[in-house]
Amino acid sequence: MTKRARLILETAFALAIGTLAGCGYATRGLYSPDIETVSVPIFQSTGFRRDVEIQLTEKVVKAIEAQTPFKVVQSGGDTELRGKIINYFKAPFGEDGADNPRGGLMMMNLSLTWVDNRSGGVIKETTQSFTIDNNGSYVIDLGQSQATAQEKIYDEMADYVVSMMQAPW
Repeated sequence: MTKRARLILETAFALAIGTLAGCGYATRGLYSPDIETVSVPIFQSTGFRRDVEIQLTEKVVKAIEAQTPFKVVQSGGDTELRGKIINYFKAPFGEDGADNPRGGLMMMNLSLTWVDNRSGGVIKETTQSFTIDNNGSYVIDLGQSQATAQEKIYDEMADYVVSMMQAPW
């Protein structure tokens, strides 16, 4: 390789690195490297619907283990993710000739607190004024059911929780 070709190659490489470094790109991961384990106790629920908190907690645990480098442990983790279902609402809409619902709408509000067990400090928190809202609708005539809408809500809530656990940019 000639000196001129080498100089051009080095200059192009330096410009590429400088451009990427100046545009906000980073080589670190999305999640904090100093957190290895997370304990996720069963979320609390203020409503009267049974087992909603258990099903949502299971979805969140599976999403954390599948999408993050964190290991979920029963107790004593580096951090603890606490959740509270504030509202879980189901409403039918439309009726057929026998007064059966033709579909419905579901809504869930969730409040989260992620605590560092080593320091006792709060890592992230959603408050009453900023709850996670999600809607799921279903139309029976299209082969959908309450179960499909509920599954959609749980999946999207779990994905939101995982994205909330990302380190700030």
